[in-house]
Formats: sequence, C-alpha cells, structure tokens
Amino acid sequence: MGTKARARAVIEHVLATIGVRRDWREAVLSWVRSRGKLTPVDGPPGTGKTQTSAGLVSSVNSPTRAVAFTRSDAVEFDRRLRRDCAEVETVDSLAVRFVGFESMIRYRGNIELGVDLLRREVAREFGIEYSLDKYSPAFGNELFHAADFVINAAGIDGLYRLVNALSPVDPNAVGALEKYYACVFGRVDNVGRFKCGFYDFTIARLELALHGIALPVRAGKRDCGEPQVLVVDEAQDVSWLMWLGIIRASGDGVRWLVMAGDPDQAIYRGLHPIAVEVFEEALRVGEVVMLTQSRRVPGNIALVAQAWLRVSRGSGSRRVWRGTEAFGSIRFVDYTSMLREVASVFNKLKVFILAPTNKPIVPTAINLMRLGIIPHFLKGVPTQFVAFVDAVREMVESNGPDVELGGTTEAEYLKVVIGLVKERFRYYRALYPDKSRDEVLGLVWRELDPGGLVYEADPNFSLYVDTIHTAKGLEADLVFILNFLDEREREPEPSANLLYVALTRARAGVRIVTTPGPGWKPWVDTVLLRRLAQGVVANA
Repeated sequence: MGTKARARAVIEHVLATIGVRRDWREAVLSWVRSRGKLTPVDGPPGTGKTQTSAGLVSSVNSPTRAVAFTRSDAVEFDRRLRRDCAEVETVDSLAVRFVGFESMIRYRGNIELGVDLLRREVAREFGIEYSLDKYSPAFGNELFHAADFVINAAGIDGLYRLVNALSPVDPNAVGALEKYYACVFGRVDNVGRFKCGFYDFTIARLELALHGIALPVRAGKRDCGEPQVLVVDEAQDVSWLMWLGIIRASGDGVRWLVMAGDPDQAIYRGLHPIAVEVFEEALRVGEVVMLTQSRRVPGNIALVAQAWLRVSRGSGSRRVWRGTEAFGSIRFVDYTSMLREVASVFNKLKVFILAPTNKPIVPTAINLMRLGIIPHFLKGVPTQFVAFVDAVREMVESNGPDVELGGTTEAEYLKVVIGLVKERFRYYRALYPDKSRDEVLGLVWRELDPGGLVYEADPNFSLYVDTIHTAKGLEADLVFILNFLDEREREPEPSANLLYVALTRARAGVRIVTTPGPGWKPWVDTVLLRRLAQGVVANA
C-alpha cells in the first residue's frame, strides 16, 4: 500500500471515529429545550415545510430571522417571508457578518475561489495534487475536506487529531495542513502571493460558534434588534458547529424557535457531522406540526421513492405520505438521449440535472455548452468553470490567463468555452450591428458572469446542473438523475436518502440516466429501480 493509500485509510478512520464534542452537544440541546415556544414542522418532500414555517411567523411583529441551509434555499425562503423586520440568512453569511467580509480569504472578491487557490498553493508546495474544481477532486481536496469535517466535529482539537494520525504515514499531508492553518491563523505572513491571517468558511463558522455575539436582524439598512423569533430550515442536516453559530448569532432573546425538517432527507452526513438529534428532540418535546400531503411530487413517483427507501435500507419512510393526483413520467435513458431531450425542452420547462457526486458536473456542463446552452448551477459555479471563462476573457483581451490551466481534458474544455464565446459574439453582433466590438463582448461576458449563473441570482432559469445535495428544498418540472459515478469513486453515503431526495424534486417527470461509457460505473441498481417503477404502475 502506497503513501497516498495509507493516508486515505487513516483519513477514513478518523472521519468514521471522531465524535462531536460533548459540551457542544449539551449546549445546543439545552438552548433548544429552553426556548419559550418550540415548533418543529415535520413533513416529507413537497409538503410545504418552508411555506408552513414562514406562514407560522408571518403575523408576528417581533424581529425574525430565518436560517436557510443554502443560498438557493434562502432565495425560496425570502420569497415566502416578506414582512418588516424579517431576514433570511445562511450560517456562512452570519459567520461572514461576524468576522467581516474583509477578513475572509478572497480572490477578486470570491471567497470560495480564494480558499481553493490558497489550498492549491500550499498543496503544491508539498507535492500534493489539488484540483481547482471540487467537481473533479484530487487527494489534496480530500485532505482539506477531512480537515473541514473534523473541525465541524470537534474544533481545533479535531484538527490536531487528524494531524497526529497522519504524522507517521504522510509527512507531506501533515506539512500541507500545518502550513495552511499557520497562514489562516496569521502565524506566517504570506504563502506565495497570498497574505495570511484571513478566514475560510469553516474557521469563520468556528469563530462565530466560539466567540460570536447576537447579530441584529436587518431590514434593508435598518437594524431591528436581536431576533426574538428564529426559523431554521432543513434542520435535519445542520451540523453541531452550525447550530452553535446560529445560537451565538441569535442570542438568548429568541422566544420562539421554529425548525423545519425531515430525517428521511438527511443527506449531509458525509460532508459534516449532522445534528439530526436536535430535530428529533424538538419532535419529542415541541408542538409538532405534521404534514403528509405533497403539493409537488406526482403520486406514482412518491410511491416509487417510498418503496426505494423500504428496499434499500430495510425500512420505509418515517411516515406514509401521499403525492399529488398527477401521474409523473419515469423513464430510463442513456446519456446522449438525455442531452437531446434537454435541448428539446430548454426554455420550455424547468429542468434539473442532478448527480450523486461532484465528478460528472463539469463534463455535463461542457457537453451542454457544446449544444450552445449555458447551464446554471444551484449552489455555486464550479471553480474550474470560472477559471475557463476568466482565461478566455483574458486571452481575448490579449493579457494572457491569470489562472493556470493544463492537461488534455482542461484544454479540450477550454476549446468548448472559446467556441461558445465566438457563437455568442456572432449572435449579439447580428442582434446589435451598431455596437462596437468591445460593447458586444461586454454582452457576452455579462451572460457568462459566474455571479449570474447561480440559482440565487436567477431562480427562474430553465436549466440547472449540480449535485443532489444542492437541490434540497428545490423543485423542477423534469429531473434527470445521473445514475453513475467515476469508476474510482466510492458510493456516497447515505445513498438511500440521496436518491429519495433526487426523485422527489420532480413536479412532472424523472429520467434515470445510465452510465455514459468508459471511466464510469453505475451508482444504484437500475434493474431494481425499474422493477419498483413497474410495480407501482401494475398496482395503480
């Protein structure tokens, strides 16, 4: 077994065995139990948990904060919670508010890209591969993900445990971690072109959780005071560290705590230590609002999703629930057929293309661009995509790319982006013949601006490509599920819940997309899924 394989085995063991700090667990549960009013909203997919939660607090005149799980969720929640002195935040936005945006690692104002570039810089110094695109991760990405995970579980003590476990196995991995966090905590002045002493998201969350203060609810530029009503969405997937940050940022003045969730949809266990126990405790001691009728999922797809849970994990959903009266289409298609159908319904239906892991996202986005479609993303634009657009723009402007690109695959992807830019330039040139070359290029760059290619910026776009994780709380007319993994990837956990979430994003139809060719392997059993779907039809 080589060094990298041994390091991966150590990382896997640490992630599987690290426990959440007992004082964190006790502090969160104690705070939740001590609220004057506790209302958990429990319901399966599409039953309107977000709408119900917003409705419960809509007539309250007290300062109200809703904490959404992702920025996309925040957009949907904000649509429903429109009243004075009510705001919608995420844990990360609260953390950035606390430490200050100017204190975050950034590259051209982009925190996520800045963190990736710094981590790559450190990894390279120690001979470790790090991919700028988390949709195509390398060992360095796995290493820093492990660091994020253990910090979410046990703070800096968790990081020490990971470093100590890796020390006898992979000194380069240890060196990379020590150098990166020495930079983050300002123990060195700079790493390459990066100045040190700035936070990444995980350390900003930790800073908020350990040292945060109550942040006032904001209505535009007006502070409404500390929140007295708090709504936490997707509560089953919130980590213990995230809960501590929410509590610190909200303070002891919260009189009414509403949390919406569904443990059957808990899918973030592999990304951070989730605190599903908090939601289960609220169900035990709170005034439960139980929802059972989906307003989104067609009846037959609801039955298939529940049957899938039953056979894949040995138990069904926590409650029997009903879908709509509609009958949704469920088809099994190959990858090329998916691309053809997407092209035919583009700008006619809202479509999600969802994958169980990050790996297929960028290749699929590039294939859509070959068809002249600029895909949008649910959580954030892949760093690799941003780098491609930046590189092409700087090539066009004759300054040379600022972000390094290499490798035959990346070169091929770059050609696709260049081709799309030329196509869009010709389109705008024909549409606006009186505009100058620079003005026409400005229209192209605006269309390819990563800031506009995400759900929160454009929630009404026709097509989004992303992971199943990022689609939580969202819905589309037609959902394509990429039923394959990179042949070197492990099956994501928990696969049962993950497919259940993917199936139940659909309002009208689902397509199960089979393995596209060499280098990929099936994710879930297509034969079993087909049999379940046929059984639902036979028993209808």
